[in-house]
Order: sequence, then C-alpha cells, then structure tokens
Amino acid sequence: MSTEQKDLEENALASRLGRTWERFKQGKLLSYRMMALIIIAVTAIGLTWYILRERAKEASRVWFELESVNTLTSLEEYSQKHPNTKAGKVARLHIARTLLGPDGLEALAAREPKAHQTAVENIEKARTMFEELANEFKNDPAILAECYLGCAKAEEALIGISQKDKPLEFRGSPDKLLGWLDKLAEVAPNTPWGEDAKKLAAAVRENKDNTRSELINVQQALSKLPSPNLDTHPPIISPGSTPPIPTPPVPGVPGGFTPEKPGPAPMPGATPPAGPMPPPAPGTPPAVPGKGPEPKAPAGPSPTPPAAPGATTPMPQPQPAAPMPPKKDGAAPPKGTPPAPPKK
Repeated sequence: MSTEQKDLEENALASRLGRTWERFKQGKLLSYRMMALIIIAVTAIGLTWYILRERAKEASRVWFELESVNTLTSLEEYSQKHPNTKAGKVARLHIARTLLGPDGLEALAAREPKAHQTAVENIEKARTMFEELANEFKNDPAILAECYLGCAKAEEALIGISQKDKPLEFRGSPDKLLGWLDKLAEVAPNTPWGEDAKKLAAAVRENKDNTRSELINVQQALSKLPSPNLDTHPPIISPGSTPPIPTPPVPGVPGGFTPEKPGPAPMPGATPPAGPMPPPAPGTPPAVPGKGPEPKAPAGPSPTPPAAPGATTPMPQPQPAAPMPPKKDGAAPPKGTPPAPPKK
C-alpha cells in the first residue's frame, strides 16, 4: 500500500469523526435528553464507587481501632463514639462479657462486702446488656446464641441473691431462667449449648428429684458471702525496739514444744560448774568432805581419744599373744600347738 493511499484513508476517517461529532453536538445523533441521562448515570456510578470505597476505608479504620481498646472505660468511650456501627455493638458485647465473667462470676466469692456487692451489680448490668444485644444481633445466629447464654448464666447466678430493698425476693428467677434456656435451645438446636440448655430446662420444668429447690439451695450457698479469716494480729513494736525473731522448728521435736535457750559456751580448759549430786546408793559409805571418790580402773580396754580435726586416724596395732602355760609331763599339748623340737 502506497503512502498516498494511507493518507487518503486517514483523511476519510478524520472527516467521518468530525462529521459525527458535529452531529452529536447539534443533537442529531442523540437527543439532548438522552445525553443528559447518560451523563447523570456515569456521574452516579462514579460517585457511588467513591462513597463505597471511602466507607470501606472508614470501616477498616474503625475495626483496627477496636483492636487497640482493652479496658472497660475505653470500650465504653469507643461504643459511644460509634453507636450505630457493628464495631460499636461488638464493643458493647466485649463489655458485657467482661462484666459477666472476670468482674462478675469470678469476683462473686470476694471476701470484702463491697467487692461482693460490686460483683452482683456487674452481673445485673451484664444481663441487661446481653438482653439488649440479643435484639441488635437478631440476624446473627452465633452472637444471638451467645447473648442468650449470657442471660441464662446471669439469671442463674442471681437466683440465690436477695434484692437490696426486698430481702425475701431473689434478684434472679427460675421461671426467667427457663425462658432464656428455651430461647438458647431454639436458636442453637444442634450445638452443645443448645443440647445442655434443653436438658437443664427439662429438669427444672419437670422438677425431677426436686431439681428446682436444689438449684435454689446451691445458688444460695455459692452466692453466700464467705466469712473472713481471723488471723492473729502481729505484735505492736515500739519505736527503737527490735522485732522478735521467730524460732525455727527443731527437727524431731513435737510441735508446740519450745526448747530451752542454750547458755554461753564454756571456755577451752575451764572446769564445768558442778551440778547437784545424785543421792548415794544404799550401803555406800559417806563421802569425806574435800575428797572425791577414788577412781576405778576401767574394766574394758581404754577408750581411744578422739582424733583432732585434720589428723590421720592411726592404724590399730596387733596385740602380742598371751604366754602359754607350762607343760606338764604326760599331758597332751593343746590343739593347734606346734610340736616342740627334740632334745639333744
């Protein structure tokens, strides 16, 4: 193809596009109404894409911020900052979990009355929050089942606790517990939560083996405030005095026995003080004043004095054999005696 033909084709295409653009501007190709609708549609599509993209970014930022929130105060501030978002609802779910678990059921056995009362109030708050969250997560079966389970646990824990204004009435009710168990079994039919809830609800409803009364008695015993330990107070130490040092136990001595305090160690070479003399045996002559009893020779071998520290223990020396008695004429030598040499 020659250069002239290419130039002619390009000129024809350019002239055709020019005529089409002129007809479009004059409204001959498309009407002005159709062009306006197309422009509006394109603008709407672009704007929608931009809004959805920014919302996705904002949602990611909100969820990322939730990961760094780890206290009740910060969770409450976060839920107030994002009230109508799913992340804000999840923050409230975290608050209800904390109030029911670590700050509620686990702290119910506190020895201090104030801490015990705070734990009871936290369980009541958790029950209210779980009930509200059940309505907000009604389209999420997993979280809805957890909300019903939290309501059932809180209701069961409050059965044995009396109301503040009415001591004869409990803060929880077995009938309300049955309602929460039925709802849990309904939303989670083939799960361990649902099966356990169905069994417990049937046992309480049918009252086999007096299950209802036993449930109330057990919860009353568990929720009863434990008595404090009556620990002995430490001795009062005046300023400048030395605190007493406890005496360590002596091995082999029964408990409660306190040995006497040892006296000062005697000096080397000093004579120990004489103690009281024992009474003489019957038939023994009285001792002369100023004279001690005559020493007696030991019957057995002399005891070996203890070796000094670091000295070598001497080896025992062989003892000489005892002399043989004189031999009588005609008497046989004792057995084991060597024969005497012949006389010359």
